[in-house]
Order: sequence, then structure tokens, then C-alpha cells
Amino acid sequence: MKIEITAQTDVGLVRELNEDNYKLLREKDLAVVCDGMGGHAAGEVASELAVDTITAIVKSPEDFQPFPEGLQVDEAFGEEGKVLVHAIRLASRRIFNQSSRNKEMRGMGTTVVAVQIAGNNVIICHVGDSRVYRLRKGNLEQLTVDHSWVNELISSNQLTEEESENFANKNVITRALGTRENVKVDIRKDRAVNDDLYLLCSDGLTGFVTDSDILKTVSQEDVSQDKMCKELIERANAGGGEDNITVGIIKISDAETPDDFAKGLVQETIDEESRQDLMSEDDLLRKAFSSKPKQESPSNSKEQVTGPVPVYHEEPKRKGGAGWYILSFIVLLAILGYAAYAYDVGGVKPSVDKFIGGLTGGQEESSDVMSEGTGIVFIRFQDFPDSLSDHTLYVDMIPQGTVSQFMKDQLGLEPGYHILELRNNEGLVYARLNQNFEAGNLLLEPDHFKME
Repeated sequence: MKIEITAQTDVGLVRELNEDNYKLLREKDLAVVCDGMGGHAAGEVASELAVDTITAIVKSPEDFQPFPEGLQVDEAFGEEGKVLVHAIRLASRRIFNQSSRNKEMRGMGTTVVAVQIAGNNVIICHVGDSRVYRLRKGNLEQLTVDHSWVNELISSNQLTEEESENFANKNVITRALGTRENVKVDIRKDRAVNDDLYLLCSDGLTGFVTDSDILKTVSQEDVSQDKMCKELIERANAGGGEDNITVGIIKISDAETPDDFAKGLVQETIDEESRQDLMSEDDLLRKAFSSKPKQESPSNSKEQVTGPVPVYHEEPKRKGGAGWYILSFIVLLAILGYAAYAYDVGGVKPSVDKFIGGLTGGQEESSDVMSEGTGIVFIRFQDFPDSLSDHTLYVDMIPQGTVSQFMKDQLGLEPGYHILELRNNEGLVYARLNQNFEAGNLLLEPDHFKME
């Protein structure tokens, strides 16, 4: 059986930032399309986290196991179906955790549609209102059900298809990755038939191009998949282009379709995770993404990373020149002050360290805050009650020297003087760690932490 996978994305004609992302993992016959939402750039962060997490797990599922005990997927979907649901859940959890520790990203989320070919089976998972269509023998059929408010009203006969065209809140979705602690995932198994075509798309396409026009485009013979994607994007822009547009096409040929190809086709909604499942997911995410080195460029592999590169188009509004001169002067002073401290110009470093130690309640003998050692500083805990260790670790600052891989990749931190924090439902629990650090292990115990 021959499988061809292609995808393209476009920012559209109105928006300045493309919050859609997609990724193709050809070695696993997988395509993923996500449509992000949130504040400035947060939607793009969410969709990028989603496609990266899902493809990483499908590529190396052994690194993200064991499965949570509550993950129950019908055996008909096979191991690939279970892994794909697991990957989408972990992506949602990762987005939620990141938005929880970054106030500028609070509320960010993303839709997702993922299609994977496994033997003669086609596994389809989705959350939100991005869609999957199938073209078979000249008929175009939508295989996913939109998780949107307007679709729920139509399904409950409170709104007609005609009325939905002018419905004020037609873009409100009822399910997404990362907006809540847990998520429901829809999964469907289809059976591959020769010359089938599967179309994945964000609502930037379906909101501005009718199904009949989609059918006209994907039904063309002797037209490449790249050209089909381009034409669909052009149709969406011609229809208004008010949203980002992402299109993915999977074409199946030379397939040997069994006579009972319709047998065993199933679909179900996987329930939300339990509290225990969420704890298990957090543990898997910590182990996987805190220890893995950055992946090499996929240029020599079958993996294709083709999502949009983050670009920030918004320009700050300038109101008068005096304020900018003052701000520039303050920034310059701060840079000079930091340089003086870092290189101990004029012997200022010990005095500053002593002053910081006084503010943070540090002991006098630990005034030399910055570590001169090299290597990686690892953080580990000992004898922590569940009420603390099960919650998110916040690192506002870390010691001078090298930074652990987790802190670089997940928290975006640079070397410097830092405070470690844990948050629980009762408030902020923190330890001000202003002692001299050595390269190696830093052991934390509960008495290091105090309630705010």
C-alpha cells in the first residue's frame, strides 16, 4: 500500500499571526493539524506544543509509558489507537501546565485532528472543531463531529443549519486541548480503501469554503496533493481569509481492501482523566522532557517539521519620545549594574550578595551566592508530603553556572540568582536558596520551604 502525505498552512488575509500548526511524521504515517487559541502568541505556543508532543510520543511511545491505569481504549483500535489517545492527553496536560505557570499564556489552548494509517486501519482522533473528511469513490464525507456550541445546538434541534450561518457565537468551541486540567478525546477507526483521500483542516478552511467546493478541488485527477492544498487555501482566502488556514491530505493507493472492510469500524469518546491519571501524566512528562537532549534536525529523517515559525507582528504603540529615552536609560543602568556585579568590578559583588542574603533571610556564611563550579545543578526532593510534591515547581531564579536541561527547555531560564517555589491550592510555598551552590545534586527537604 502506498501512502502520500502533504500539508500546507497560511496566515490568511486578516490576521497577523498564524496560530495554526501541523506536523507530518511519515515514518509512522501520521499527520497532525492544530488550531491554537489564546492571547498574544499563546495560541501559537499551544498548537506548537501539541504537534511536537503528539509526534514525539507516537515516534517513541516507550519513553512515555506505562499508560495511566484509567486509559481504557477499545481493543479494536489496536496499540496505535491507544498510543494516539495517550499522546493527545499528554499534549493537553503539557499545555495546561505551561499556561498555569505563565500568566501571559493563561487560557491558551488548541484544537487537534490526527490521522494515522496502521496497516489497513485508519485511526482518527480529534478534539475541537478542526475536521477530517474522506473522499471515497467521488463522495466527500465528514468523519469528525465539531465540538462547538453551534453544533451542539443543531444536534439538539435548537438551531437549524440555515440559522447557524448567522449565529453570533459560531466560533465558540466546547472542547479543546489545554484549557482544562483534563480532556475528552474522540477516536474513530476507518478501513483503508484503494484511492481513498483523507483531508485534515482547521476551521479557517471550512468556515470560508463550502463542502461542494472542497469536493471539486480534491476530486481533480492528475493534480498533485501540493496543488490541491494550495488551491483550497486560495479558495479560503477568496472567501474572506479571516482566519488562519491549514490543510493536510493523505492519499492511499495500491491498497488491497478485504471484502469485509466495513467490519469492525468503531468510534467512541474516551472519558476525561481521573486525578490519579493526571498525576501519572505529570510524572511521565517530567521524566520525558526533563531528561531528553534536544532532538537533532530532522533533515536526514522521514520526519518533516513544517509548522509555521513563531513570528510576532504586533508593534508597540509609541506615545511620545521622552518615555522611551527614560526607559532606555534605566535599561542601560541595569545592564551596567549587572556587568559590574557579574565581573565584580570595584569589589561590589560581596556587598550585593550580603544585601541579598539579608533580604532573603540567608545566613551570613552563605553570602557568596553565585557558584563558580561548572557542570549541571540537579534539583531533587526528599521526604516531601504529597500536598507539596504533587504540585508544580516554579523556578524564578537558579544559581550562576550551567542550567539544567529541563530549566532551559521547559522554563526558558538563563543562569542567575533564583528562588525555587512550589504552588499548592493553599498558596505559595517557597524556599529562598541563597547559599553557595556546587555542581552536582542539590537536596531539598520540607524545612527549606515556608508559606508565603
